[in-house]
Amino acid sequence: MILVVVPVLCWGATVVLFGGVRTVIPGEVFRSPQLGTRALRQAIDEYGIRSVLNLRGRGHGRTWYHDERTVCEQAGVAHVTLTFDIDEWPPRPVVLRFLEILKDLEPPVLFHCNRGVDRAGWAGAVVVLADGGSLEDGERQLSPVFGHICIRSKCPQHFFFAAYRRWLVESAQVHSKMVFQQWMGQIYCPDPWNAQLALAADAPSKAVGGDDLVLSVEVINRGRDAWQIGSSDIRLGIRMIGPLDSIPDNPIDLFLDRKAPVVDLGRGGLGDDHIDPGGAGVFEVTVRLPIEPGLYLVQADMVKEHVHWFSEMGWPGLVWPLEIVERD
Repeated sequence: MILVVVPVLCWGATVVLFGGVRTVIPGEVFRSPQLGTRALRQAIDEYGIRSVLNLRGRGHGRTWYHDERTVCEQAGVAHVTLTFDIDEWPPRPVVLRFLEILKDLEPPVLFHCNRGVDRAGWAGAVVVLADGGSLEDGERQLSPVFGHICIRSKCPQHFFFAAYRRWLVESAQVHSKMVFQQWMGQIYCPDPWNAQLALAADAPSKAVGGDDLVLSVEVINRGRDAWQIGSSDIRLGIRMIGPLDSIPDNPIDLFLDRKAPVVDLGRGGLGDDHIDPGGAGVFEVTVRLPIEPGLYLVQADMVKEHVHWFSEMGWPGLVWPLEIVERD
């Protein structure tokens, strides 16, 4: 066993260390590890790159990020950044943003992560499938051929494609470009973050600052994992942001922005209990509204304490505007 594994690992390391630009869609989409300034200039010239997508996240203050942006600006090439963590399922908001970016960027496009094997491998597989390629050709982008060495049953990037394969079987669908894009846009949501929320009673559109806001929210577990409900696990959370000058076109983006001044107002739970897949519960929560008058956004969302709000990984929860006024 050791005799087999060691050469494979060494080969994978060789791909990582010496790999450069690799083709995903000929003439249109390419992938790479982090390139130095000279290598990036060469890639732009050789492949006619018009757009660079950085999957490493914003590296403000880091030399590689500054140099990469400078090279792109000098070459007249678009540069876009997407933050993507390799240690868990690809979040639904990231998947949707990735698709939007690819649709908007002028080809040929070069995307990269650090080593060019994990995030770039997932992105390459998505591009191949969204372009109509087979599942086998897509997942080849996330294989030792491109330096990706993993245990598939424990690999978050492979979880994504395993979920798609499972959905194809369960829904009696056959893979195609259209079917894959439909699944990503309308179906995909990683576990345990798959929740459907609805207000059990209408929420006010106007309220007095400093008053208590009482909310009743029905929540359905749409995933495959049971939720453990309790003070140290999964509960309903309420948070707000404001005052705002106006409501943005996509309000959830404000709550997903970790630099935004979001105020966490409180939690509601069912005590120590659980909700099975397909099950539902009604959560009651009372929160104290801020004093300052103005236009606010309120979000009701499930939260796994000290891990994620569900909207960071899945659907946006409930978001609605609330006008806070002074007491007469």
